[in-house]
Amino acid sequence: MVKIGELKQGDKDVDLTAEVSDVKESKEVTTKFGTQLMLTVIVLKDDTGEIEMSLWGKLPEGLDIGKKVEVKGAFVRAFRGKKSISLMKKGSFNII
Repeated sequence: MVKIGELKQGDKDVDLTAEVSDVKESKEVTTKFGTQLMLTVIVLKDDTGEIEMSLWGKLPEGLDIGKKVEVKGAFVRAFRGKKSISLMKKGSFNII
Protein backbone atom coordinates (compact mmCIF):
# COMPACT_ATOMS: atom_id res chain seq x y z
CA MET A 1 0.00 0.00 0.00
CA VAL A 2 1.21 3.46 -0.88
CA LYS A 3 0.45 6.80 0.79
CA ILE A 4 -1.22 9.64 -1.14
CA GLY A 5 1.77 11.94 -0.58
CA GLU A 6 4.04 9.43 -2.37
CA LEU A 7 1.99 9.31 -5.59
CA LYS A 8 3.61 10.58 -8.79
CA GLN A 9 2.08 11.26 -12.19
CA GLY A 10 2.38 8.13 -14.31
CA ASP A 11 2.30 5.66 -11.40
CA LYS A 12 0.36 2.51 -12.32
CA ASP A 13 -1.16 -0.39 -10.42
CA VAL A 14 -1.41 1.72 -7.25
CA ASP A 15 -2.96 0.23 -4.10
CA LEU A 16 -3.98 2.50 -1.22
CA THR A 17 -6.29 2.83 1.74
CA ALA A 18 -7.79 6.24 2.49
CA GLU A 19 -10.78 8.10 3.91
CA VAL A 20 -13.40 9.82 1.75
CA SER A 21 -13.27 13.55 2.57
CA ASP A 22 -15.66 14.80 -0.16
CA VAL A 23 -18.13 13.39 -2.69
CA LYS A 24 -18.82 15.86 -5.50
CA GLU A 25 -22.03 15.95 -7.52
CA SER A 26 -22.36 13.23 -10.17
CA LYS A 27 -22.71 14.32 -13.78
CA GLU A 28 -23.34 12.59 -17.07
CA VAL A 29 -20.46 12.94 -19.52
CA THR A 30 -19.81 11.78 -23.07
CA THR A 31 -16.57 9.84 -23.37
CA LYS A 32 -14.16 10.26 -26.26
CA PHE A 33 -15.75 7.09 -27.67
CA GLY A 34 -19.22 8.68 -27.66
CA THR A 35 -20.56 6.68 -24.71
CA GLN A 36 -22.68 8.37 -22.01
CA LEU A 37 -21.45 7.57 -18.48
CA MET A 38 -21.98 8.93 -14.98
CA LEU A 39 -18.85 10.50 -13.48
CA THR A 40 -18.46 11.24 -9.78
CA VAL A 41 -15.32 12.82 -8.40
CA ILE A 42 -14.48 12.02 -4.80
CA VAL A 43 -11.63 13.30 -2.64
CA LEU A 44 -9.54 10.78 -0.73
CA LYS A 45 -7.26 11.67 2.19
CA ASP A 46 -4.73 10.03 4.44
CA ASP A 47 -2.14 11.42 6.84
CA THR A 48 0.09 12.51 3.91
CA GLY A 49 -2.38 14.44 1.73
CA GLU A 50 -5.48 14.46 -0.47
CA ILE A 51 -6.18 13.42 -4.06
CA GLU A 52 -9.23 13.43 -6.32
CA MET A 53 -10.48 10.14 -7.74
CA SER A 54 -12.79 9.72 -10.73
CA LEU A 55 -15.44 7.03 -10.34
CA TRP A 56 -17.27 5.98 -13.50
CA GLY A 57 -20.74 4.46 -13.52
CA LYS A 58 -22.91 3.63 -10.52
CA LEU A 59 -21.44 4.52 -7.12
CA PRO A 60 -20.90 1.78 -4.55
CA GLU A 61 -23.72 1.46 -2.01
CA GLY A 62 -22.97 3.38 1.19
CA LEU A 63 -20.22 5.64 -0.18
CA ASP A 64 -20.19 8.68 2.15
CA ILE A 65 -17.80 11.22 3.64
CA GLY A 66 -15.79 9.64 6.45
CA LYS A 67 -15.87 6.10 5.01
CA LYS A 68 -12.60 4.19 4.69
CA VAL A 69 -11.97 2.75 1.23
CA GLU A 70 -9.47 0.41 -0.34
CA VAL A 71 -8.33 1.15 -3.90
CA LYS A 72 -6.45 -1.49 -5.88
CA GLY A 73 -5.07 -1.19 -9.38
CA ALA A 74 -5.34 2.58 -9.90
CA PHE A 75 -3.24 4.92 -12.03
CA VAL A 76 -2.14 8.50 -11.40
CA ARG A 77 -2.52 11.26 -13.97
CA ALA A 78 -2.54 15.03 -14.07
CA PHE A 79 -5.86 16.67 -14.94
CA ARG A 80 -6.07 20.46 -15.13
CA GLY A 81 -2.74 20.72 -13.33
CA LYS A 82 -3.71 18.50 -10.38
CA LYS A 83 -2.87 14.86 -9.71
CA SER A 84 -5.84 12.51 -9.69
CA ILE A 85 -6.37 8.77 -9.71
CA SER A 86 -8.65 6.46 -11.67
CA LEU A 87 -9.08 2.71 -11.73
CA MET A 88 -7.40 0.60 -14.36
CA LYS A 89 -9.63 -2.00 -16.08
CA LYS A 90 -8.63 -4.70 -13.57
CA GLY A 91 -8.82 -2.31 -10.61
CA SER A 92 -11.19 -2.41 -7.66
CA PHE A 93 -12.74 0.08 -5.22
CA ASN A 94 -14.21 -1.19 -1.95
CA ILE A 95 -15.64 0.39 1.18
CA ILE A 96 -13.95 -1.13 4.23
